[in-house]
Amino acid sequence: MQTSAGIRHLADVRCVHCARVAGQWEWATDAPEGHGTFRAGDGAEQAGVLWRLRCSACGGPVYLEEERSIHAQEMPDFGPMRRGRKPRQRVG
Repeated sequence: MQTSAGIRHLADVRCVHCARVAGQWEWATDAPEGHGTFRAGDGAEQAGVLWRLRCSACGGPVYLEEERSIHAQEMPDFGPMRRGRKPRQRVG
């Protein structure tokens, strides 16, 4: 069973006035409403609240579009890498 701590949500941030995609908004399921991380199109990241975001091109208000859920899975620890199969022993 997956816990809610491993689920994150991702959505495109689109401008209401010019319809440009300003970036992406990512937030955790257990985060307070409107709090998350904004990733601009140029790769810059900024943590904050959603209602303070504005379009970088025209300054208009933005909205979220197409929310997707991301299930973060932890990789098991297998320990240090070992050598593969042992070589055959020659008889004779």
